[in-house]
Amino acid sequence: MPTTTLYMAHMLPARPFSRKATNRVDVKHSAFKLLSAFLRSAEKGGLLKLKDARPDAPVATVFPTHADVVAHQLHHTVREDDERRKFSEEREARQAEEAANAEKTITVTQSCGRHTSARCRCSKTSGSSTAVAFPTPSLP
Repeated sequence: MPTTTLYMAHMLPARPFSRKATNRVDVKHSAFKLLSAFLRSAEKGGLLKLKDARPDAPVATVFPTHADVVAHQLHHTVREDDERRKFSEEREARQAEEAANAEKTITVTQSCGRHTSARCRCSKTSGSSTAVAFPTPSLP
């Protein structure tokens, strides 16, 4: 796996989530300064194996039984917060669309024909509803 894929798809989204903008967990802001230096250190520690000695060497293996991986405790991640925010935005957009479409409907109520009053209760006593909502056509 290319190191950029490991970093962008797995490491960055798995960072702990914090509402503070000052809490940055990033290789560039660490003692390693470079991703390759971080990966070399992880390889020396037995966490992963790189394919060769190049600075941008692909990751060959990650050892899931390593003590640091086993001891890892789950936390609220940046990925989870992004997914929650995206879901919330999609839900709000759906609700706004439904509200806009609700305003564009016409409700037609069928009268029983025996009464001229708008307060006819014949349909209520029969137990059937006669109100039907139709969408209005879009006008240019």
